Amino acid sequence: MNRKSVVAVLSLSLLLLLSVSLASADLTPEQLVKAQALIEQFTNPEFAVRQEAVEKLIKMGPAVLPFIKKTLAETEDKVVKQRCRLVIDSLSARQAVTPGSRITFKDPVKLGEGVNSRYHERYPFISADGKTMYFSSDRPGGFGSDDLYVTHKVDDVWQSPSNLGPLINSPARETAPMLSHDGSRLFFVSARLDYPRSAVFVSRIVDGKHQPPHALPYFINAAIDTDDPFLTADGKMLYFQTCNRIVVGKIGELWCSRVVDGLFQPPVNAGPALNRFPGQRSPSLTAEGRFMFFVCHLGYRRTGIVMSEKVDGEFQAPKVIDFSTRANLADHEDRLTEDDDRPDWNPYPTYPPGHIAGARISWDGGALYFSMKDDSYDIWYAERRPEVSTRTVE
Repeated sequence: MNRKSVVAVLSLSLLLLLSVSLASADLTPEQLVKAQALIEQFTNPEFAVRQEAVEKLIKMGPAVLPFIKKTLAETEDKVVKQRCRLVIDSLSARQAVTPGSRITFKDPVKLGEGVNSRYHERYPFISADGKTMYFSSDRPGGFGSDDLYVTHKVDDVWQSPSNLGPLINSPARETAPMLSHDGSRLFFVSARLDYPRSAVFVSRIVDGKHQPPHALPYFINAAIDTDDPFLTADGKMLYFQTCNRIVVGKIGELWCSRVVDGLFQPPVNAGPALNRFPGQRSPSLTAEGRFMFFVCHLGYRRTGIVMSEKVDGEFQAPKVIDFSTRANLADHEDRLTEDDDRPDWNPYPTYPPGHIAGARISWDGGALYFSMKDDSYDIWYAERRPEVSTRTVE
């Protein structure tokens, strides 16, 4: 082989190596073959096989991210796209937050008048791709006291919201929408069965259209109130707020129901680490399931957004998310005391400005979306940053 041939072969080898490295980062050839085989399982007719492929890719770690992102950009298969996004969201959240650190946030920003109005906008929820937001509002023109609306982001601008219509909304009250990670199901809360008692409903989304909703099983909705549903990204656990085991002074706790073979199981209490104070609500988790965010009462008429990290399979004591603005205006020194458990304690007071009605973390952990009261409730968001501290709820 002459010198020119050697140079040509070496150049070609270098180009091939560069191409592989760009798509696979630190993956070895064996890992690259494994990743490709797992992606091929995304379209397997068996759900368990598809989900196992996702879990194995996540376990391969951040090195697989460039290859998954390349696959997402090149494929036209909706099922493959959805599974790729699940892997990307899970790994991105893990990569962004190192062990022992805490997710922290920039100062909140109010969404524009295209979404907010002089009426109440509450309980925002963002889709996995960040381009669709559901929320509830009592603005005129609805079908009940509160209706569900949807808005889409076009060229980085949220468009005028649309009412979901009488198939989803009723003459009663609909709140707390939650779109599953794969975009196939819309969970929400409605008082249509026994007003003012609320229950969790779900509507399938087929070809972009909502199907007639139905209530979740009786053992989930068998409560004074069941509220704020959240289905984990892997579809294996449903968290929600309930007053099913009401204690004087405690107006809500977090419960969870496992999903086995597509069926919800009888729920159990989410545990003392999460249910430390009255009024836990609005649970949400990052896609990989490591960080849970929720709202709780930290004093009379005072609420705050808190975060709990799962360590060795157990959620830890929650941390109060601190902002330097009036958002999250819980007076952290005004803790609940034994006196707050008195029988005449008012669980539904008139809340002051700064009260937070609902908060949800984006799937990738990149931003918090929440509703906060000023003259009325408006939707705000806060992007993640490393500088702002958190404090343990004592």
